[in-house]
Amino acid sequence: TQGVPIRVEFSPDGRFVAISEPDRHMVVIVDASSRERVATVDLGAAGYKVPVTMLFAPDGRRLWVAATGSAAVAEIDTANW
Repeated sequence: TQGVPIRVEFSPDGRFVAISEPDRHMVVIVDASSRERVATVDLGAAGYKVPVTMLFAPDGRRLWVAATGSAAVAEIDTANW
């Protein structure tokens, strides 16, 4: 990753890996098989600072990210990241 990776979370189906980069206020999504970057979610642009802990919904349709610098939780739609 380009930033400081602090947490890693696998999607329930094992297809994707979410990596939080709190120094960049971003979450990087990687294809678990190919290890290719699928998306970069800029949470800072939406006002969410210092993303740390993450959790996928059991059905894999959402990714919740605790933005400790904003005292908030961001919800990411995994259909289009």
